[in-house]
Amino acid sequence: MDDSAQQRLFAETPGSIEPPETGLYLGSSGWSYADWEGTLYPEALPSASRLAEYVKHYSAVEIDSTFYGTPRRSTVQKWREVAPDRVLFAAKFPQERRICDVSRIANSESIVTSLLHLYSGLPHVVIACSSQSAAARTWCTSRA
Repeated sequence: MDDSAQQRLFAETPGSIEPPETGLYLGSSGWSYADWEGTLYPEALPSASRLAEYVKHYSAVEIDSTFYGTPRRSTVQKWREVAPDRVLFAAKFPQERRICDVSRIANSESIVTSLLHLYSGLPHVVIACSSQSAAARTWCTSRA
């Protein structure tokens, strides 16, 4: 998209969070940043209200906390209740599952099925591998 097309887009739809192109989702690596109070979030916004405010501005969000553990079903349901259908959630495989290690990727069907079932209430979700292992990153990238 050239600069003039982008300027027209913003002039025609100020404040819109709809993607300028089909399939393009814009977002951040999370929504629970207190530093955003006074900029993205109103001052003194309760932390429990941050996702609701975030999805007013962005159409995608990474759920960084999923790397550190699998969320409870009730937590996923709360995310679903707060976020409109157009929001894409990007979850990570939990590190304790060690699924992103090269030796475990091939035998991960039951874990993937379990996570897909957990996130099935969200209208749009991707599950990503996040690995510190160079070998795993190379393996995942070569198969993308």
